[in-house]
Amino acid sequence: MNNRGLIRYIFLFFIISLVLIGSVIVIYMKKNVTGYTEYIIDYEVGDYAGFNLDEDAIHFGTVYPGIYSTRNIDIYADRDSIIRLYLVDLDSVYLDKNDFFLKSGESENVKLILKITNNTEKGYYSGKLKVLYFNP
Repeated sequence: MNNRGLIRYIFLFFIISLVLIGSVIVIYMKKNVTGYTEYIIDYEVGDYAGFNLDEDAIHFGTVYPGIYSTRNIDIYADRDSIIRLYLVDLDSVYLDKNDFFLKSGESENVKLILKITNNTEKGYYSGKLKVLYFNP
């Protein structure tokens, strides 16, 4: 076998290994995830402060560059669960906690923190908060 054939076999082995490992991870995650909730989060950076009191999403409203703002959300569990929170497409939003355990019927308050730098461009920003419930 020449070097080219050996490289092909190594590459093929590597690809098959990645597919198998990925499949095992996906199957394991699906088996242990017991619930999923998704929230839209948005804010606008502008020349004025504005409020959005609509209840269709988590709104920070319109904020000035260089501002710090917070919102709170209560996470509930209807069964014993490990909770993991993920932010998607929100570089300026942070969570005060993102991994905790809840017993059945309990809730946990999570603070969302918006930190806008002075050089943030004006405009509308949005993303998602994903809440995953896992078997303990």
